Amino acid sequence: MDSKDQALIAFSLTGKRTAAHVEPIKDQGLKPALFARYRNLSELRYDYPVVLLPTGYESLSKRVDRAIEVGATGGDPARVRKHAYQIEKGVRRLLASGQKGSLSKLWATAASQVKAKAEEGFDDSAKRVGQALRPDGELLDCSPDVARTLFSHAWSVAQDKKAAAYRDRAERLLLRLKDILKADLVSSVAGRTPENLAQGFGSSQTDMFDFAAMSNLLVRTTPETTLSESRRKRIEWLVSVLEYQRFFQSDRASGAAPYSFEFETCHKALKAYQERAAEAIELAKALAMAELEAYGDYRESVHDALFAGYGARGLDAQDLKVFPDYYVFERADRLDGNETEAVLQALASGVPIKVIVQVDDLWDPTSLGDGMLGLSSKTRRLAHSAMSLGDVFVFQSPASHLVATEPALSKGMSSTNGGLFLVYSGTGGVTEGVPPYLVAAAAAESRAFPVFSYDPTEGSELADRFDVAANPQADSGWPAHTVSFEGPNMQRLEEPGAFTLVDFAAMDGRLSDHFSTVPTDSGCLAPVPEFLDKTFAVVPDSVPSIPMVDEQNRFVRVIADDWVIRETKRCQGWWRNLQEWGGISNSYADRAIKAERQHWEAKLAEAKQSATPSASAAPAAVVESAPEPVAAEAAPAAVVEEKPSDDPYIETERCTTCNECTLLNNQMFGYNENKQAYIKDPDAGTFRQLVEAAEGCQVGIIHPGKPRNPKEPGLEELIERAKPFA
Repeated sequence: MDSKDQALIAFSLTGKRTAAHVEPIKDQGLKPALFARYRNLSELRYDYPVVLLPTGYESLSKRVDRAIEVGATGGDPARVRKHAYQIEKGVRRLLASGQKGSLSKLWATAASQVKAKAEEGFDDSAKRVGQALRPDGELLDCSPDVARTLFSHAWSVAQDKKAAAYRDRAERLLLRLKDILKADLVSSVAGRTPENLAQGFGSSQTDMFDFAAMSNLLVRTTPETTLSESRRKRIEWLVSVLEYQRFFQSDRASGAAPYSFEFETCHKALKAYQERAAEAIELAKALAMAELEAYGDYRESVHDALFAGYGARGLDAQDLKVFPDYYVFERADRLDGNETEAVLQALASGVPIKVIVQVDDLWDPTSLGDGMLGLSSKTRRLAHSAMSLGDVFVFQSPASHLVATEPALSKGMSSTNGGLFLVYSGTGGVTEGVPPYLVAAAAAESRAFPVFSYDPTEGSELADRFDVAANPQADSGWPAHTVSFEGPNMQRLEEPGAFTLVDFAAMDGRLSDHFSTVPTDSGCLAPVPEFLDKTFAVVPDSVPSIPMVDEQNRFVRVIADDWVIRETKRCQGWWRNLQEWGGISNSYADRAIKAERQHWEAKLAEAKQSATPSASAAPAAVVESAPEPVAAEAAPAAVVEEKPSDDPYIETERCTTCNECTLLNNQMFGYNENKQAYIKDPDAGTFRQLVEAAEGCQVGIIHPGKPRNPKEPGLEELIERAKPFA
């Protein structure tokens, strides 16, 4: 190993530069090589911007694609598509320049700017697609506050549904309860006064009747009231509670303002919940009683005692799902020990609460001091604790993936369970010149902030509840890519690569001391995934490297020191755990499969051994069964083997249900009631398929027999291949 490589290894182990060719990367404007094509996001089509809709939110790209399909009907599809994409690009540029507004407003502005350069038919295209973009909504780019806006919007959509459900239920009950009171009033003495009788007939009839005389006559035969005093008071109380509750907005003319459910800390949310507990119990009780009263099913002898202690121990989940969810937006850097405890207390207590924690910086000061940073584990611990509660919806995603994960996010917001939502904004650290969207996306790619959801309503097993499928190449350790760059002779070169935590760390200027640029022709460079898989006895013979590009898109090799590699291994272990929980390469399943395979192989070896008599055992058997010389003449007849059948067959009782043969030809091979294979129809396929099935059988139980079609091509070769399975 030459001295140049020794200097690289020294830096990798110690972080110290001992040679001039080990240069610091600070102030070089380096970025991961995969970012070279994404320098100007406004020129690209990706998930952002998004359109806020009454039912949620949607990517502008997806919305425009659908509008093109509708708008192109009856027109020139190619022209409409071309012009629509030009306007969409214009909208992206407007947002990138800082303009804000609704989709319709920005679409019209962009269309007017593009029109000057467009050809004939542009106005028609813009109008067609613009009309198909409805309903309208606010446009949001991937800004530092986009996550807060999207979560708040998703929560509001879910609460609007709850409010609508309450209003429908309350209005139905109030109508029936008020009808009961009205009917009681009409048929009572109070309802038979001249004034009330006149109102019942209408103003046009007042001169035709003597309502005083009519009242006199009716009062003599009218009971004081048709309702008992206790029932009338109960119904009046129910009407009052339903009309003047403060949990949902109502149209009442008087009364206090409705409650707010948005808070900055869980401490404040829990305090508000406790202060409102008595009113919540009263409303839940009123709803339950009103359902009985409205339909005449309330029985005082039974229900008075039942409702007397209603809510004495708090409300259960069925009662709580009627009420609005409390919404708390926290920032991870403000989560001290007390507030973290409050978050877990709120989630564990069954309070209908949705807690959003936004992470702006994934690197925290380590306990080692001296300004060292380490990959944050705060949100990881919080997510673990929340999932351990068993009935809490847990969701994690960087802001870049909030469009792709919208269904899971919306489901979590609509869930009757408590919810913890973790989001990385991509705005923290020192990543100059890199848009927050790319920083957030890099966090998911590098497994620094993976995407996952834990939904307790999906089933009782972890396999049902936990999902990591939304991650880039979720079944791999690191996402694999192809890096393109310019070679020394101006030629285009490509090489396979992977985006790891080393790449993500190299983006942050605060960590630049842990990296160095090196000559591209160094002989000891190893890609990070390859380096992580190596085991070194004492001193490594290679150093971990990643490809980066400078501001002119020139290719640069960068190496990392041991601290970065240690953090990367920690990150790799965390991601491996998430994969297992998500059912990817589960170690328990792999061990079970391995054990079962060993069991099959042992049984197969045992079966073959018992089917073949040993050479030493045969003579003894002959001696014992042949004391007379005459018996020796009969011996050959006794050992004649039965001639194998020419028909194909399967040793069905030994089948392990591997599906190999049925996938090859499910007309020739089938399963019996025990899910074990047999020859279903030997003429439903070819002799070649029989031979291939025998060769592919894991336990060697398929016997092809003899060819049934003497004219089948390649029989000579196939018969030879079939001999081991005769």
